[in-house]
Amino acid sequence: MDRLATELIQEVALQTDDHRDLKSLRLVNRTLNEAVEQVLWNTRPVVVHLNRDILHDVMTMLYDLKDGCPASTTIKQLRIISLSPQKELHPPRRYTTFADGEWKTVPPEPIDTSEVKEALEHLPEVLAGALCALKGLVSVQWIINEKDQAWTQDVVMESLASLPLLAQFEVDATAINAMPVLSFHKLRQGTLKRFSVRARCFSDPQNLESTLSTLFLHNPNLVELKLDKHSSSSDFRSLIEQVPVNTLRLESLYLRGWNVQSTPKMICHFRSLHTLYLLNNEAESYHDLWKSLQSAGISLRRLTVDTTKSDLLAYLESFSGLEELSIFYPDGENDSDDLARRFYQDTLPRHSESLRKLEVLPYFEGVWAIGLNDVHVFDCCKKLVSLSVSLKTDDVQPKNWDIDVVVSVQSLFCVIIHS
Repeated sequence: MDRLATELIQEVALQTDDHRDLKSLRLVNRTLNEAVEQVLWNTRPVVVHLNRDILHDVMTMLYDLKDGCPASTTIKQLRIISLSPQKELHPPRRYTTFADGEWKTVPPEPIDTSEVKEALEHLPEVLAGALCALKGLVSVQWIINEKDQAWTQDVVMESLASLPLLAQFEVDATAINAMPVLSFHKLRQGTLKRFSVRARCFSDPQNLESTLSTLFLHNPNLVELKLDKHSSSSDFRSLIEQVPVNTLRLESLYLRGWNVQSTPKMICHFRSLHTLYLLNNEAESYHDLWKSLQSAGISLRRLTVDTTKSDLLAYLESFSGLEELSIFYPDGENDSDDLARRFYQDTLPRHSESLRKLEVLPYFEGVWAIGLNDVHVFDCCKKLVSLSVSLKTDDVQPKNWDIDVVVSVQSLFCVIIHS
């Protein structure tokens, strides 16, 4: 085993999906351990998930990282799931159970065992030391848990702000009612390229905008931005206009729950944009966006929206080369039927040479739905590999393949694949 080339060992490790198999490889001897460890931390995240069942193991790992174990400088990815060893947010009540032929009262398990209390006492120092030791860390995914104490937010943000290579940061706060304002403004390394926030709503939208705009200002290499919010819409314009012109060169933008009123200052950050997701937004808030993108000559390659207006179709007809297009609920407008005819007759052919994925999913069955006489609209899409559309109910005839729209669509794909 000691004579095997490191590259060969690493290639074997790359083909191993099971974490336990990788662990077994590492235990064979020192040579395999060193070779496999590099693959392990390049491809898999280290996970911080504090709970009572594995509290000792996780705390031991944090202590090892804090003390500068070899893995501390080679770990590339981190996933934080829970930073609270408490089993419940509130002490559970006692309950009764039937055992040995009689009803017995079971006392509640204490919320803080001695082990939990000790972990909580040392966790602020140990967690900060462990995170700061991860100097090779590139990607962090942080799931904010309801049981996590408030101090964990400051410790995590302060620690991440010290990391010299952090390029991707994802925050998922959908498990709590309202996401608190995190100290995003402390991330001033200038290394961030991908940034994502998911939340039900924000506890303080105004302060959040301020801290986010500071993050954008100090990370001009940011190319991918995702702001996903499920509650009432916020104003993306007021956020992005706090950033000086030409600071950002965004390539991918995902917005859910944000109003997007286009301005020249905003468009300056979109010059390199090729992927755009606008979901659960108010259509009226971004009808000028399509005109602005068209005027600026910005041609998207991937677009996802949840409504359709004539301004959008005009924009799509102004260029060619779109590779992916998803439209959810296109039939929400009064002139929906006219828009559907225009889309299939005029808009779709503009991208027939490039389109690989198409999703058109109307809420109601109507002109947007595809019937037996409509399948021909996809004849020109020679590169299409993924198609999701609504079918007209009357044309679904499983007992008569000659007049079954499903068979017609399948036949179309056979032609595309072999052409």
